Amino acid sequence: KAECDTTISIDTYKSRVAEQAILAGADIVNNVRRAEESIDLLKVAKKYDKHLCIMHNQDGNDYDSDIIEEIIKYFRNSIEIAKKIGITDDKIILDPGIGFGKSPEQNIEVMARLKELRAAFPHTMLLGTSRKSMFGHIIKGSRPEERVIGTVATTVLGVNAGFEIIRVHDVKENIEAALVTDTILRRGKK
Repeated sequence: KAECDTTISIDTYKSRVAEQAILAGADIVNNVRRAEESIDLLKVAKKYDKHLCIMHNQDGNDYDSDIIEEIIKYFRNSIEIAKKIGITDDKIILDPGIGFGKSPEQNIEVMARLKELRAAFPHTMLLGTSRKSMFGHIIKGSRPEERVIGTVATTVLGVNAGFEIIRVHDVKENIEAALVTDTILRRGKK
């Protein structure tokens, strides 16, 4: 943090790790487990008044109903738990968890329906698709470092859907894609 002036997010489910990361300068706590399994972690985010990213994740990829309905239900439950701890809406970030608890086909379905998730919540939305295995399913045999163009395509989809945060490995390419997409979509609007 002392060497760069940028937002830093820590991915963990351990409250002690989150607290040490915050003390070292982390700005966002990205909870990679269910809220009810991470109460101490949520309390750390509240204690230090940090943003909390709630990522959809589950064991396996069996869903009782429509995947978007399940993700919305998961987010509503997690938001309720976070609010009971005292975390306010402006500190909550939602991530549909591409690559977590979903088959490649389910990840593609979520990507195709990002606007539904955006419309369901007033919270900041985050998309993390960078170099994910989903691209290996679409672009057969591609290695992670060969998935830049696929990642850029999903960045454009995320910006088009209204997601505010895009988490990537290949920053330059994705910033350019996001900037062009955002400029075209919001032309003349402030």
